[in-house]
Amino acid sequence: MNYDESVFKEKANRRARRIWIIFAALLSANYGADVANHLRGTSYYIV
Repeated sequence: MNYDESVFKEKANRRARRIWIIFAALLSANYGADVANHLRGTSYYIV
C-alpha cells in the first residue's frame, strides 16, 4: 500500500476549506437576513 502524507494533507485541507466556506456562507446569509428584517444594523453585518 502506497501512503503519501502530502497527498493526504492536501485532501484534508481541501475538505476543511470547503467546510469553512460553506459555514461562512451560511453565517453571512443568516446575518444578511437579520439586517434585511431590521433586527440588526448594517454595521453588525459589515463587522
